[in-house]
Amino acid sequence: MASQQVNEVEEMINGLRNHPGFKSYLILNNDGVVIKWGQEGSPMPYEKAVQQSHHVLDLYKKSKACLGDLFGPEEGRQIECVRLRTDEYELIV
Repeated sequence: MASQQVNEVEEMINGLRNHPGFKSYLILNNDGVVIKWGQEGSPMPYEKAVQQSHHVLDLYKKSKACLGDLFGPEEGRQIECVRLRTDEYELIV
């Protein structure tokens, strides 16, 4: 029965892959441990995925602290998504 259910994570990854310019993805747990990763074209080595996860978690923590300083701590307010865009790339955390 469980094998027939649609996996929400796989569905989301496949949806992102359909966007033009999609290159890679990382899925981490709350402790920053890499659970799943992938890259279009050549596969991403696990070591690189771990390195990238460290940078992403650091960015998230700094963004959370900065926004807390800017807008003040309010209960119920929590960062859900950090989105960075350049001319060539977009990173969604």
